[in-house]
Parts: sequence; structure tokens; C-alpha cells
Amino acid sequence: AAPGYSVLYSSPDGLGELRLSTGEALGLRSEVTNLRGFRGGHLLRSADGITYAVDPERLDLVHIAATSGLVASVEATVLAFADGPDAEEVTLVELGDVPRWTSVDVPSGASLRAVDAFGILAHVAGEGTSAATLEGFELLTAGEVVAASESAWVERRCDADTCRLYLVDRDRRNEAELPEAFVEPGDRYWVAPDGRSVLRTTPTGKGEIYLPDTGGIWWVTGSGMVAPTWSPDSSFVAWFDLEDDPVLKLMLPERADWIVVDLGVLGAAAPSDHDLLVLPDRGG
Repeated sequence: AAPGYSVLYSSPDGLGELRLSTGEALGLRSEVTNLRGFRGGHLLRSADGITYAVDPERLDLVHIAATSGLVASVEATVLAFADGPDAEEVTLVELGDVPRWTSVDVPSGASLRAVDAFGILAHVAGEGTSAATLEGFELLTAGEVVAASESAWVERRCDADTCRLYLVDRDRRNEAELPEAFVEPGDRYWVAPDGRSVLRTTPTGKGEIYLPDTGGIWWVTGSGMVAPTWSPDSSFVAWFDLEDDPVLKLMLPERADWIVVDLGVLGAAAPSDHDLLVLPDRGG
């Protein structure tokens, strides 16, 4: 159903791995403790408050931080950290043979947000959103970035009367306003890696996908969506449903198809309500 992909996820007992192509539960993963030579920037937050980086080729794990603060990937070999939304500085670590750490000051009056693929973003009302870089904070946009992938971001723009959300290409060539029917208070947004669609989830776990090219809104699930994530090729969304016995669900928008994987039947570790990653199988 999903050839070539594995799922890594947070479990109360560790980090679980499930190979989607074969339906194998591969047991709990152990961490790799050496940053030297590590090249993975995908992040996985565990139930015990630890953030791991995941090498997408070997699916190796490295213990990055035990923190209740902000952690985000900037690119494959750069991660960013801050103590919280009101922190006064952000630290960036360059992974590699000799990891390097750089701290940069946060703009005055800024509120910080961790956004994978962009790192730590600082938003100052009326001034816009800046991204932490190794040289300092650089202005990204005049609005507030609320979600992003490597290709696009969702931006909130407000005037005296109302706020609107837009999907903006990272190269700024195109943008599309998200329809009013797709925007409600308390929603969270998840941009597909190719930047061509957006998943929204409500506080009750309802999920929908908006496709700007067609203007269509696809119903994904009515409730119970936990830890949603896109596949690397944007072909499906994966999430956990923990309302009854825990199951992994996949939705393929182009095929309007759903797949349900019963974790108990496979003997897989029970998931927590934290992160879920879909990555290519090791060596494939």
C-alpha cells in the first residue's frame, strides 16, 4: 500500500518502527549517541520530552536535547533551539564531522515559534517574521508564519478588521488564500513537502486537506487525528487514531483512498500522542 516507506513514532516504551511495505513491526529503536558524522535533520519528539534527529538514509537516531523548549530543523544538517517562545537567544547546531554551535540574539519584542524546515522563527507584531540563521535573524515575510514545509509556508496576515491565511511558495512566485471554510480558531496546519496542499486539524482531531490548484477541500477524518504527517513525496497523510484500540491510518488524496493498520495485530508498540515520521525504508 505504501511501498518503500517506514514509520518511526514515539511510544511510552521508546521509539517504534513499522515498515509499511511489508506490515512488519520492527520493535523499539535505540539511539545513536555520536553527533560526529551524523547527517539527519528530521526531528522526532518522544513521550519523555527528548528530541531526536533521524538520519533519513539509515534511520539512525541521535539524542539531540531533553527540553520542554523549542527545537526545529533548519535544513538537513542544521538544527535550532530556544528555551521557549520568550527566549532572548536561539542556538543553532551544524551537524557533521565536527558539530558547531552558534547563538544569535532574538529581536526585541518577538515571540518565537519552532517550524521544521525553517528553524526558529521570530514574529514581531507589525514588523513581520524573521528566521534565525547562522548570521542572525533575517526577515522572511511581513506576515506571521504558522506552518511550513521545505517548499511553502502558511502565513497569517491581519488588518484592523480581520485575519486571513495564505499558502505562499518559498520562492514567492505563487500564493493562494485559504478559503474561509478551511479556517477556524484553534486549527493547526501541515504543509505538504511539495507545497501543493495543506492539511488542517481541529482541536477535536478533525482533518481536511485543501488543494489550491483545484480549490477542493478533501475530508480526511471526522475526529481522532493525532500526530499527523505527510509522506516525503506528498502522496499520503499518516496519523494515529487513539480513540479506541490504537491504529495507524493513511489517506491518499489523489486516490481518495484510506488504509488502516491495526498496531495490535502486528504486535507493534503502542504509540503516544507525540510525533510520527514517514521516511524511506533503510537502503531504499
